[in-house]
Parts: sequence; structure tokens; C-alpha cells
Amino acid sequence: MRLVTGQRSVVMSVGEFATFNPLPTGGNYGRTGAWRAAAGTAWHQTMRERTLAAQPNAQFEVNIQGRLLHQGWSVELQGRVDQVLPLAGGWVLREIKTISESLPRTEEELEQTYSEHFRQLATYLRLAELGGLPAGTSLAGELVFIDYSTGIVQTVPMALAEASGWIELQLTALRKYWEFRWNSRQRLSEMPERSAFAVLRPGQAEAQAGLAAITALSGVFMFEAPTGFGKTGLLLEYALTRLREGHSHRLLYLTGKGSGQGPVIKQLRSLLGTEPELRFIQLRSRAEHAIESPLHTCDVRRSCREELEERWLSAGLDVFTLFEDGTLPVEKSRRLGAVTGVCPYEITRAALPCAEVWVCDYNYVFSPAHRGVLFNLQGFDAMNTLLLLDEAHNLPARAAEARSHIFSAPAAMFAVHALREVLARPGLLRAAENLAEFLEELAPTEKLDATASYLLEDHLDTLAAELMAAPLPEQLPESAADFLWGCANARETLHDQTLQLLPTVPTRGELRLACVDAAPAIAAALRSFGQSVLTSATFGPPEIFASACGLEKHEAHWIAAHAPWRDGAYDVAVDARVDTRFNSRERFYATTAETVRLFADGQPRPIAVFFPSYDYAEKIRAYVEALDPGLRVNMQPRGASLTEQMEFLDQSLLTAHAIFLVLGGSFAEGIDRLGGEVERAMVVGPALPEPNAVKKAQLAKYEETMEPEEAFRRAYLAPGLLKVAQALGRLVRAPGQRAKVLLHCRRFADEATQSLLPEEYRGGQVLRKDTDLLEWLKK
Repeated sequence: MRLVTGQRSVVMSVGEFATFNPLPTGGNYGRTGAWRAAAGTAWHQTMRERTLAAQPNAQFEVNIQGRLLHQGWSVELQGRVDQVLPLAGGWVLREIKTISESLPRTEEELEQTYSEHFRQLATYLRLAELGGLPAGTSLAGELVFIDYSTGIVQTVPMALAEASGWIELQLTALRKYWEFRWNSRQRLSEMPERSAFAVLRPGQAEAQAGLAAITALSGVFMFEAPTGFGKTGLLLEYALTRLREGHSHRLLYLTGKGSGQGPVIKQLRSLLGTEPELRFIQLRSRAEHAIESPLHTCDVRRSCREELEERWLSAGLDVFTLFEDGTLPVEKSRRLGAVTGVCPYEITRAALPCAEVWVCDYNYVFSPAHRGVLFNLQGFDAMNTLLLLDEAHNLPARAAEARSHIFSAPAAMFAVHALREVLARPGLLRAAENLAEFLEELAPTEKLDATASYLLEDHLDTLAAELMAAPLPEQLPESAADFLWGCANARETLHDQTLQLLPTVPTRGELRLACVDAAPAIAAALRSFGQSVLTSATFGPPEIFASACGLEKHEAHWIAAHAPWRDGAYDVAVDARVDTRFNSRERFYATTAETVRLFADGQPRPIAVFFPSYDYAEKIRAYVEALDPGLRVNMQPRGASLTEQMEFLDQSLLTAHAIFLVLGGSFAEGIDRLGGEVERAMVVGPALPEPNAVKKAQLAKYEETMEPEEAFRRAYLAPGLLKVAQALGRLVRAPGQRAKVLLHCRRFADEATQSLLPEEYRGGQVLRKDTDLLEWLKK
């Protein structure tokens, strides 16, 4: 559905027109679409053959289009009629619909249950009538319902005179939505220019100009600006301008972590003021929406969408009036859910089409299992949407993770037992049993052999075919359904020829189908939007990041912001006295511990020490404590929540001499608390990834098209040094802040390593003796 800018005109398909519903509906975000599509395709072919046998002159998949006018609105419609049959001086338009309910049924029951099918046929009849029929030509319609499980067919005729009633009711429902969107566009066009900053910092004016130059353009853009530069404010300013000028109708702002969404919402509220001209929603997880109340209790094991439309109507909810101060907070959805019995997550989701700004996680665009939540929404058009993607350096890894799958024998056996409990179809149960037995027998290996890979593909194909043949039993627990549909998703991933997958077995009975490279899928998603702007403090070398996103050189356009106040803010040295490679580091444990002691000695504030792993950090902590029991070392906790992380840092900044952190973790990449508080930092090694099966596969893939040195640079060096740059970038976030940085490993002096570091961390003094270190520390 596309509203034409500046006109009361809409362009949409007949299917969109017929299925539009202002109320939230039940279902499960399109999971049943697979078996419905398969059954529909098979029965369409069968009915085509039957029709041809009876009516050789019949036509199939006939394109039809036309315009409807309704209370000042013009609606351009296009669609395809399943069958057009010549009959007694006229035509019969026939639509074929497969259903899961048993037949026959009364026409009243069918109209109530499948009203969208009747609206679709009625619309085809009206468009055919408007297309101009010769005088005396008759026109009628038929809906052919087929019970896919039994093959029973029931035909419901529709006279041309009946079409108007179906169409007018739908036009009335749609007009309310169109008027809502029209008024929204008017408000946006009249929205005044707003600035996120009362006074611009050095460099921000130039960044604003760079963004302003692309306002009316389409394509993919990379906006690189250092931590603390004000990227979020600048990008939201830019987005509001693009919305106001009509270049985009919606903003989709994605973050890699839930903790990153709060600052975006806070900045947006500040920009919009107390009377916002637009509506915005932060789409949080189902778990965060969950409630337990007398009228409704959310069950994470099952969907909360049963009887959703009936509950909504009974509660008298109106999606157009849910917003307060421009948004629908999750707390309000929870309150409404408690008093109405409607699932809070579904309340928020129902309100999404009414909001111009959505803030949510990467998965809603880049995960095949989650993207349907947004892309199946009524009125969503990616080409009319501006995509802003924060912390985009994480995107290649996140997209690959979203296309990777884990299957365990216990999860498979649980699904089997659940299927037995609900008396599932024999074919489906047998397919699940065979997969579970296959998983139970798998022994650990870095890569499945050809025979096992073939058997895996065969098991997934069989299970997917069974899932497409019929819907799952309604009583099946959600966790079992998730496992089964996860198998179907894995099968689709396995058959995607653009992706490289690696089947590996890390422990007995656990199969991991790892996506080695998701670049083609990332590129396809980015290209589907009217404009995509990816932002990060450190993308790394442009050619490496663009390649990791599947983009050609001419597709990736770069805007680099410069912060003059960071010039000379870092005093960097390379400690070439030690080698932190895995097989060598133990020989230098004592030297590393002594360096930590010297670096922290006499400092009024704690130092930060970044390690490539917890194990390495814990070993050095033991050496430090033995060397100097009075030196207080605080170690980053594992698996801490955001609140616990902040409490740890607040306490450590007050009590510790040294804070040990792990590169690539949330402390190193996601928390800005260290800026201005820590003035000395030590990086123990370049944090190269572990050479596991996936990394080896990536290296082999690169070596197919480039020299071994460049392949290693991309597979290992670049990801490791990106973590280093992310950690160091958070130490200087504002004018006047400075940091003394020691890169503790001789590999940091290598030309290949230096070339991958941002300019501000390159070219430091190389320390080769203990006296070199002492002299540098005295500076």
C-alpha cells in the first residue's frame, strides 16, 4: 500500500485491499503461510487441469486493474484473477481458496470466517465492470473453497450486484486509516526544523552538511563519527528533515542491543518536545510485555493470539487513540492488557502502523524468523522507509548469527514426545523421530562429512514437507512448535545458494548449522529500503566492511565526521617486549602483571586493562595479586545485566586501582561510563578470533579470491582490531578528555596490524626495553 505524496490517492494490490483489517488478528506471524502456499499451489494446478478439461477456452492468472473513487479518495488497484471462464454471453471470474476447516459449510459461516476472500472476488468483479464490457455482457463470480485434507470442494456464487456491499464496507474501513495517514503527512510537512544541540561542537556543522547533501537521495550510506560526537542527535535531526520533506514516510531505527534504544528514545523526545507532530514506538520483546493478571496471563511457551480479534472488540480498544505524548509506552500496553485481557505485545504491535518512527532490534529486518513482525504489517513499504542502523560494525556478525541454527537431541526428543501427546499426524511424527535419532548419534566434529550432511538435508526436507502439508495441532506447546519451525527455517537457509553454511557438532548430540557469510542477505535487505544509513564509530577499512555487507564499491557511500577535539588526545605506545599469542603468552605473564602494576602506580584514577578473554584476564589477576597484594583489581563479571554492569563500573571507579575488562564484551563496546573517568588504558593483545571451524571456513573462502596474507587480514586481524578500536574510542568522548594507551604486544608494531587501526592510534613509540616503558610512563 502506497499513499501518493500530496494527493488523496492510494496505490495497492487487490490482495492488500481485501485483507486490510483495522483490528489485530490471530495467527502466528505467517508460520502457516508455508503449508497454505504449498497446498494452494497444488490445488490451483489441479483445478486448472479440471477447468481446461471442461472449458478449453478458459483463461488463467488474468491481470486486472482499475480505479475506485470513495469520498474524495482515489484508489488504484491491481491484481490477478485465478480463472476467467466464458459462459453464456458473459464471463465468470473464479477464485480458488484452500482452507483447513471441513466442508461443506453454510454460506453465512464462510462469509464470516473468510470475509477477505469474498472482498477479493467482489473487487475483481467491480474492476472488470469498470474495465468496459460490451452491451449485454453478463458478469458473475465464483469462490471455490477446497478442504485441503479431504479434497471436498464447495462453490459459492456471487452476483455482480452483491459486490458493492463488500467493497463499500472495506472502503469505509480503509478511509479512516488513509485519513489518519494523510493527517500525519500534513503534520510532518508542517513540522518546524529542530536541532539536537543548542551549541554545535567542532565538527558537527560539517557532519550536518554531509548528511544534508544526501537528503533526497536513495541508496546505502555509511556515517562514521567517533564516540561522543553526537551521532544519534545528528541522525535524528536528519531523519526528521527527510520525513518533513516527504522523501520518506517512516523511520526505522535499529540497534544491536536493547540498551541502545533508551538513548535514542530520550534524544527523540528531546527533539520533539511536549507536543510531538509524529508518533513513535519502541518495539520491545514479548518477554518485556508479559503480564500475569486475572484476565490475561502471557505464556512464553505459547502464542497469545488466540481469539485476539474477539478480545479486542470486546474491550472496545481503538488503535488510533492509544498514543499519549506521541508514543505508546510498554507500561501502558501492560496496563491495558491487564484490564482488557488483550496481550500487551499485541497491543503494541497493533499500534505500529499508526506510528511514523519505529525503534527496535536488528532482528526485525535481518532475521528471517522475526522480520515478518514488521514486513507483514498493513501499510508497511520498505521503499518509503528510511533505515537508520546504529553500531553497524556488528551487523555482519549479527546477520550471520540470525541465519545460523542449533539443533540438540534433547530438544528434538521433547518435540517428538509433544507430538505423540497431541496425536499428531503419523508422517509428521515419523519425520521428527528420524531427525531426533539422527541427532542423538552425532559425535563431535568440526565439519559433518558428506554422508551426514546429505542425511541432515534429507531429514530437514522431509520434516519441512510435513510442516507444509498441514497446520500443526493447536495443543502443541510453543517450544515444540518453535523447534519444528526452526527446522523448516534451517532447511530454507540450507537451500539458499547465496549463503555458505558449515554444519558442525561441538558436543555429542548438538548440531550447529553456522552461517559463514551473510553478505548477500545483508545487501538484499539494505537495498529494499528507500535509503539506508549505517553508522558506527569504527567501521574498520571501508572496503572490508562494504564487502562484509555484500555491497559493490559504487553502492557504499561514505560520510566521515571529524572531531578536532580528539586530535592529539591519545598518547599511544606499543609494548614490543611481550608476545601475547596463545602459545607464547605464558612466558610473559609476570611481565604483563608487572606492567599493570607500573601503569597503575600513583594514579588518582583506576586504569582499564582490556583482555581478549576471561581466562587470560583471570590468570594475570592472579599474578598481580601475588606481586602486589595491595593493588585492588576488579574483574568484569560474567553475564551481568545492564544495571549490574553500571553498578560494577560505578563501584570500580571509586575503589579499584585496575579494572579488568574483556574486548568485544558489553563493557568494552556498549558502556560509555569510562569516558573522562579513565585516563590510562592497556590493551593486552590484538584480540584475534579463536581459530574455530567457522573462522577456518571464512579464511578458506577469502583465500579463493585473494592472497593468503590478505585473507588472514580479513578473517582474523580486522575483527580483532575492530574490538580494540571500539574499546579505546570510548575513553575520549568530549573536548578536554585525554588517554594514555599502551598496546601490550609486539604484534601491534607490525605494519599489517598498524594499517587496520584508526589513524589516532597509529605510529606510537615502540617500547623494546624496560627502560623505554619507564621513560614513556614519566611523560
